[in-house]
Amino acid sequence: MIQGLSWLNPEALHEWIESALISGEGELAGGYQGKVLLYQHEQHKVIVKVPPRKGILRRFYVAMLRHEYKVYRHLGEFEGIPKCYGLLNDCYLLLECIDGIALREVQPDNRTRFFNTMLTLLQRLHACDVAHFDLKKKDNILIVNGDQPCLVDFGAAVIRSERWNPLNHYMFRLGRKFDLNAWVKHKYRKDYRSVSAEDRVYLQRTWIETVAHEIKYLYKRIKRFRRRLGGAK
Repeated sequence: MIQGLSWLNPEALHEWIESALISGEGELAGGYQGKVLLYQHEQHKVIVKVPPRKGILRRFYVAMLRHEYKVYRHLGEFEGIPKCYGLLNDCYLLLECIDGIALREVQPDNRTRFFNTMLTLLQRLHACDVAHFDLKKKDNILIVNGDQPCLVDFGAAVIRSERWNPLNHYMFRLGRKFDLNAWVKHKYRKDYRSVSAEDRVYLQRTWIETVAHEIKYLYKRIKRFRRRLGGAK
């Protein structure tokens, strides 16, 4: 069901999607998980997230888009994330086009204001029983108007169940830690030694992150060792 897009012709959009998947028109990103398209009609713009057309994992990624839609519906009108307009044909997710730049590409004009606002945004998100879970990826954090954060891509997010569900509640707590650890990581640019006492309370490395860090560290050491061997020949 599509909401908030009175100008949109669903049939015309579906035809455009099918054509764009072949021509590459409006493609913003693509990969094994599917594609992100920008649909423009006169002065209007909308982001369309499309699952892979083929493959054994298509059903999995369709389910992820439906889950993401569920997260947006749960949050409703929530400042700091894109508006969600619904699912077209139960598999194309339609989102507000945010005029922002990924944190991966630039730094905020005012870092203090940006990260203070982002922390408040995360706390509001968690208070609404949602953990993003994928904020280590800088592409999922947009900078709007120079110093305002906007979080995108809720495909991996966890909604805390109101019912007794130990696994779900554990995953929510884990995701909440992931979110806050990511906030510290980006604010201090991985320089954990300079984390202030006030912010250190938000840094709670999980066992998953610790193991991943050790594997990454070992991998880098092996690469450096191979380079030395190559240079010695």
